[in-house]
Amino acid sequence: MQFKDYQKALKNKNNVTVLSMEWKEEKLPEGIFEFPHLKELHLKANNLNDEKTIKLFSMSGLKNLKIFESPHLFKNGDIERSSDLEFLTIKNCGLSYLPKSLKHFKNLKEMNLSGNELTDLPEQFHSLSQLKRLNLDSNKLTLYPKVLLKMSHLKHLSLDQNLFSDEEKARIQREHHLTIQ
Repeated sequence: MQFKDYQKALKNKNNVTVLSMEWKEEKLPEGIFEFPHLKELHLKANNLNDEKTIKLFSMSGLKNLKIFESPHLFKNGDIERSSDLEFLTIKNCGLSYLPKSLKHFKNLKEMNLSGNELTDLPEQFHSLSQLKRLNLDSNKLTLYPKVLLKMSHLKHLSLDQNLFSDEEKARIQREHHLTIQ
């Protein structure tokens, strides 16, 4: 079942499969890790600033994680273990880098990193061998990330609204057959 109210979800822990919540506190509630059948978590949390946030990425059974407007996402740690995630959205979080531990996302099929401040992607990014769709719209990329050249399994890539020069856009279109806006 899908819940949009955290308190109601807590009362129905065994029935919750999808939880959408806006959290205004600096720390995640302890109970967030107590939903045994949670498959999707959609979290808007602009004040979040605690070490438990990183644990969301490794929650057992969680397949889809969407985090919006959480500017302190990786400031208190890094992802420590493998993830069951297949779909990951980290949108409008002000990320200027991605942790090297992304290599733990072996099952990831789709990733949306739009609305951040990324200028490049880490070399470890190519280890996401199941990744088919990647959205990097509205970041601060000025050059086509070289690591993407190693990702032949990628079927859909979006790079719109970045800081590419007209020359770089033309090169990307010519060499990678992508149209950039």
